[in-house]
This record gives sequence, structure tokens and C-alpha cells, in this order.
Amino acid sequence: MSYKVRYEEREEYLFAHISGPESVHNAINFFKELRAKGDAEGYGAFLVVDEVSGKLDTNDTFHISKEIAKLHIGNTIAFVDPKEETFAANAFGGTVVANRGVITRVFDNEIDAVEWLKETIKRG
Repeated sequence: MSYKVRYEEREEYLFAHISGPESVHNAINFFKELRAKGDAEGYGAFLVVDEVSGKLDTNDTFHISKEIAKLHIGNTIAFVDPKEETFAANAFGGTVVANRGVITRVFDNEIDAVEWLKETIKRG
């Protein structure tokens, strides 16, 4: 089974809500799709809300994060994981992505993510 994404074009960024089963394949494909859609629509900033089900191990998270960094150099990503059981893994992944040059931060709620993203965009 694959993932589902709902996109909303917002004034300053592209919003993406992802759901479905967690897998390395799904995660990498989603971030490829996100980059392609952002390029096509003229967005370099993204708000991603992750409501996928399942949990990956640390090695898988590291692998996905390296791929995200390659795909999204030059982009800004606010990533929201409201699930307590996966937040720490996604925070680790966010650190990996940030250490490879993507402006990113992981949040547990959308309100803080939007605030950070808008401020980061404003600062340029």
C-alpha cells in the first residue's frame, strides 16, 4: 500500500499532509515528489505534516534523511510529527538533514511549525 498526500498551495510555502504506511520507499518517493511539485509550482519552502503509521529503525531513518538532504538542498522544510512514538526518530532525521545543508526543523505541532517557517522565509 502506498502513501497519500494532500497538498495546499499557500502564499509563502507549499503545505503537504502525508498519511499511509511508513516505509523507506514511501518516504523517499514522497520527498522526491515534494521537490518536483515545489519546483513545478515555484516553491522552495515546505510545511510537511506526517501522519503515517508505523515506525522505522535508526538506520532507515538515517538513510532516508541523507536522501532528503540531497533532494532538498536550497529548500526550507518545517516538518511536523504529532506522534509521540515517532517524534524522536524524526527529530534525529531532522538533525541529519540540517547537518547536510537543508534549512529544516522538526515540530510536534503545526502552529509552531508555521510560525518558524514564516519567520525563516522572512529572514531569507
